[in-house]
Amino acid sequence: MNTIATNRRQFREVIQLFIEGKMNCYATIVVKAGCGTEEVRIEETQYRASLLMIHRMLKTMDHEEIAAALGISCPLLNEWENQKLFRTLVYSNYKEFLMHLGELYT
Repeated sequence: MNTIATNRRQFREVIQLFIEGKMNCYATIVVKAGCGTEEVRIEETQYRASLLMIHRMLKTMDHEEIAAALGISCPLLNEWENQKLFRTLVYSNYKEFLMHLGELYT
């Protein structure tokens, strides 16, 4: 059991390092909405939430932990999850994390 807890903690640290690196680039983040040229700037807390959702997808943090880490309510996080742009950003970040993970271990 101790090995499982250690592996989980180490995996969470890898995810957190990725998130910190992405947040360091936050000022340059612009999201394209749809196929057009319209650009949308996403608020910093919402962008961090989209990154923290990597934890949820990989089952290293639950919904309540993510909301607490952000200092927001669970209903607000639920509201964001129902927004198409947010979901798109979550999956884009997840894909990028998986590629990052592949690069780390190859």
